[in-house]
Amino acid sequence: MTDFLVPPNPEVNISSLDFEHLPLVNFHIVAVVEPDPESWMPNLSDDENLDAALEVYTQMVSDELYPDFDLSSLVVEVAKDVTYPRVIWVGGGAVSFYYEDIADVHAKVAFTFDFEENEDLRFYIKGVAQEYPDWRVAVLGAMFEDDVIRAANVIQEAGLDTTVIARYCLSSKAFVNLDDLFALRDELRRKGLLDDFGM
Repeated sequence: MTDFLVPPNPEVNISSLDFEHLPLVNFHIVAVVEPDPESWMPNLSDDENLDAALEVYTQMVSDELYPDFDLSSLVVEVAKDVTYPRVIWVGGGAVSFYYEDIADVHAKVAFTFDFEENEDLRFYIKGVAQEYPDWRVAVLGAMFEDDVIRAANVIQEAGLDTTVIARYCLSSKAFVNLDDLFALRDELRRKGLLDDFGM
């Protein structure tokens, strides 16, 4: 069982299906979520592994969004009501640290870091839902147990059917939670086990 830091809305579908069974081209909107830069930091010893994983993820997502191969040669059920997915970028700061190639190349709309309320995202999705109530949204990115679920909840509650695509999500288990790190630092200082000049 996943240890969600944010409880998912019960109406949000969390799917572990692969490309053949649930391609991104079956969604009208694909929301790529960047983690909160004030809460999450990669483990410094895993930088190379993270970069390699992100490179693979980015290429796979790009291939799915704009396939340069013949989908008819594969056994993939492609939705007939989607012309092409519209990509939106949710979270992060002024620049993307994790999904830069997707954000820079594919994203048409960006909602920078605002995980407290997500009012701009909510406003946008409500407008889309009024005009296209049957549209489906795929959510992917980081962190699976936190920021991805926050964004998915907002989109679902704003009125569109929402699916988290687990195969393209990074888990918070591979990252350092800065809130926990600072709490540990403060605790060590209170106990006199940490020199203020050392950290």
